Amino acid sequence: MKNIFFKISLFFIVFGCSKSDDSDSTTLNNISTDATSITIFSSVIQTTAGNSVVFSVIDNKNIDRTSSSKIFVNGNQISSSSHVFNDVGSHEVYAQYLNLTSQKLTIEIEQEPIKFKKRVLLEDYTATWCQYCPRVSYAIEQLLKQTQDVVVIAIHGSSDPFRYEGLATVLNAFGISGYPTAIVDRNTEVVSGQKRFMRWKYPEVNNSAQIINLTEEDATVGITITSSLSGSTLTVKVKFKMGKNFDALDLSLHLLEDNLIYNQTNSTSYYGGGNPLVNFVHDNVLRKSLSSILGDQIPEDNLSRESVYEKDFQFTLPSSYKVNNLKLIAIASNSNTGKSYNARSSAIGESQSFEQIN
Repeated sequence: MKNIFFKISLFFIVFGCSKSDDSDSTTLNNISTDATSITIFSSVIQTTAGNSVVFSVIDNKNIDRTSSSKIFVNGNQISSSSHVFNDVGSHEVYAQYLNLTSQKLTIEIEQEPIKFKKRVLLEDYTATWCQYCPRVSYAIEQLLKQTQDVVVIAIHGSSDPFRYEGLATVLNAFGISGYPTAIVDRNTEVVSGQKRFMRWKYPEVNNSAQIINLTEEDATVGITITSSLSGSTLTVKVKFKMGKNFDALDLSLHLLEDNLIYNQTNSTSYYGGGNPLVNFVHDNVLRKSLSSILGDQIPEDNLSRESVYEKDFQFTLPSSYKVNNLKLIAIASNSNTGKSYNARSSAIGESQSFEQIN
């Protein structure tokens, strides 16, 4: 009787264990067949040497399989879902989850960029007849007392004695619909769900920090301007030094004039609150673009790190321009977005060198 009970008990124990194993096996099979494909994602696809890149693996059911996957960099399995890339060049990354293999990602690693002194580009869209424009003019004056690392360009509107000849083009390119408008470094922002070029926040005089904070960044393009004047012929050479590899870059060169005198309409409390502001001094007035209005595109073979690109310009100064009040502004900008990477100002007759930081 005891033997029979022992055999029956053993039978159920063995059978139960076997059933449990079968059940576990079925569960594993369900897991393995649930996903039919996986996709690997990367926190970035381009960065500089020494930086960590984080990967994630998602299956076709939108389930995160990162912790259960094997990730390979250049054919070698890495120990976690992040990896520090120290070698410059292209790196191939893919993942495996059970019997599934992801697509292959290419991660581009560049050298640490060469850094240059950064100057913020501030474009003031204004007019002598604009009643609220003195608010921005005053804010600019106060800003320049706090920092000299800002390049200001005043673009005057239509029906203005200082109207810029390329006005329609820049208004359309930068989405300017009213005065005053001050564009900061041609960065973008989203307002009410719409993307636009970043404005200097109202009231501008209370928001100088918005501009000054940007001057603390480094630039990845260095700029020099060298010019000379022979009679009324102005000759200019602009050089860009690339701190990294660029896909597309524009060079702009503009001629500005200070100390232009003309009455300014005023409905603000600034400058004593008078209206008009008689014999108002207009500075940083954009007189002429020596490049094309939105910039000249630099050839692709000049856009690699450490490359130096130079371009010559020549312009005959009108007799109405006062040489001592003139200055040149060069801008390095993204060919596709217009974003300013760096800008620099120069007096006529000045010869500059690159302001490299490292």
